[in-house]
Amino acid sequence: MKFYFTEPKIKTYPIFNPDGTKGKNWYVWFRVDGGNPHRYSDGINDTDNYERRLENAIVLREALKRKLESGWNPDYKETHEIKQEKLRINQALDFALEKLEKRVSKKTYSGYSGTCRFINAAVKKLKYGNLYINKMERVHIKLIFDEIKQQRNWSNAAYNKNLNYFKAVLTELLEYDIISSNPAHGIKSLKQQDTNANEPLTDNEQKKVIEYLSIHYPTFLIYCKMLYHTGIRPVELLRLKCSDIDLQNELIYLDAKITKTDKNRIVPIVEDLKIDLLKFDLSNRDYFLFGTHRKQGGKLDYKKTFCPNPYSMKRDTPTKKWKQYIKDDLKIDKSLYSLKHKGANDKLKNGVSLEAVKDIFGHSDTKITEIYAKIVKVMRFNEAKGNAGRFE
Repeated sequence: MKFYFTEPKIKTYPIFNPDGTKGKNWYVWFRVDGGNPHRYSDGINDTDNYERRLENAIVLREALKRKLESGWNPDYKETHEIKQEKLRINQALDFALEKLEKRVSKKTYSGYSGTCRFINAAVKKLKYGNLYINKMERVHIKLIFDEIKQQRNWSNAAYNKNLNYFKAVLTELLEYDIISSNPAHGIKSLKQQDTNANEPLTDNEQKKVIEYLSIHYPTFLIYCKMLYHTGIRPVELLRLKCSDIDLQNELIYLDAKITKTDKNRIVPIVEDLKIDLLKFDLSNRDYFLFGTHRKQGGKLDYKKTFCPNPYSMKRDTPTKKWKQYIKDDLKIDKSLYSLKHKGANDKLKNGVSLEAVKDIFGHSDTKITEIYAKIVKVMRFNEAKGNAGRFE
């Protein structure tokens, strides 16, 4: 059934907080076939932090856009013979996952299914196995998540992430009329402490990292430089093959299959990075650019890892190596991802436009790039101060 829809957009509406101050709630808005607007705010307003709200809103906007493009019409309810009273919690979650698997990315589905696996284990322990999904209330969800948090030693950030995943799964059940309302709606996220883990490295810290890795792990240094210069996500770097590198035209080609956005990307190779990549033997085009010589088991020769090899590295290996060499040895309490923030900052300071950095990093919106490039706000303040005029 053909239909048209408007581009989903992020909007806000004013509210009054309990203390009488003014605030805003965020939602994603679109129309289908020119009808009444559809508004969704799942999980966006669970935090008061502006950057986290923006991230939540952009994620929801992109998810809704993908659903609409795949043929989902919120005005059309599929007919089915599933009766609410016959679906217990585990059955309902299995049903939702089956539907979601056909539509969302592998990474997103992996997150949803992991959360549901934790929930099913907690449901069994709390003896909620016979509870029907349409009888589930907020108190059940809070007790389930409290149980998982204790058992798995979740941080508040992990708790919030999995709660948002669960809300998305329940939204799917809502779309199929398995439940009449989302029982997780209104459950607030736990407070998260802002850390400096993703703060960009200082110039001095960056110098220490380069000097240390050049001695102890030179191939891993090239991986880190690639993250800094290109903004390609750590796991995407591990999926790159030698065939994706075009040194002659100084370009990197990212296939949609390996990107988070499921879109092809082209990223330029700067001279500093090209010098390092020329040290690699790229002749076997099927080798992983940052691979390993062993498929599994046995002691690894670190000199033969993070360079062209037949086998891919595990996705958590870069993080573990960063912890070992940078956090533990150098005592620099910054994450591997801080290299991406530093790269964005340095590009902007050197005159690269925000739009260009957005395209290089593969972001769908410059607002996401602004989150990575912490210098943007400072640059705007400085610009405002320089052009403030005079009162005379």
